[in-house]
Amino acid sequence: MPKRDEFLIKQLAERIKNKRRTRNRVLFPPSSSPRNVEARYKRELTNLIKEINQLVKAEILPIVKSEFVQDASFAERIKGAFNTIGLKLIGGQSNTDAIALKMVSGVEKSTENKISQGLGKVFDAPDLARIIQNEGLKPLLDNIVAENIGEIQSLAQTQIDKIQQAVLRNFTIGKSETSLTEEINKITKQGINRAKFIARNQTTRANSAVTQLRQESLGVKEYIWRTVGDERVRNNHASKNGKIFSWDDPPPDTGHPGHDFNCRCSAQAVIDFDNLDLSSF
Repeated sequence: MPKRDEFLIKQLAERIKNKRRTRNRVLFPPSSSPRNVEARYKRELTNLIKEINQLVKAEILPIVKSEFVQDASFAERIKGAFNTIGLKLIGGQSNTDAIALKMVSGVEKSTENKISQGLGKVFDAPDLARIIQNEGLKPLLDNIVAENIGEIQSLAQTQIDKIQQAVLRNFTIGKSETSLTEEINKITKQGINRAKFIARNQTTRANSAVTQLRQESLGVKEYIWRTVGDERVRNNHASKNGKIFSWDDPPPDTGHPGHDFNCRCSAQAVIDFDNLDLSSF
């Protein structure tokens, strides 16, 4: 370990010793989910849905309009064209991995910054955050990335399948091209709403998981539940506001902050000086 890091740890130990003389515990700032990361993720998933719509209009609708529309091979040509779109957007050359990795990296950086802010506020030692040994962080981040790659691919594939079904159904019952376009636009709107939900839900879940690991790495065993305090907060979340919970005992009805779908609550770490774990550094 570099001498400067050893000095920081010794400095922290001395400050903890001094803190114990005056109080037993203090609070970190709440670990709210990073809205800028969520907004970027939402934008990228929305653009993915819009790209599917554009590709359908560019590559599928011309087949529908063709003079061979009544040909028996129409369904096969349509399926082949949709398969090509799928390979382009979620196949080996797609950027779904990069989208997921960017979101998770943003959450990881945000939680690190919040730990730095907390250490700076409590111990006047923000540099300590960079030498915290968060055992298990990389496997956790890898799992979150993999989960989100699956979510993105499922979002895109579901969208492609729905539009393909609409096109084939239109061919079977003989609807007009205008009706088909309207149905495709409706499916696209539904896909955008789904994309926004996934971005919001997955960002908060990732933030919750990384926050828990980082806090537990510091020896934090408890947190105070914090809501955002607006009218959208659900009753079973609002009832927890200001109450103390243990990381090893999640509330059975909601899980920890950020676990429940669309949960915007956060966990405010309770730093217990008697249990602060210097071996994490």
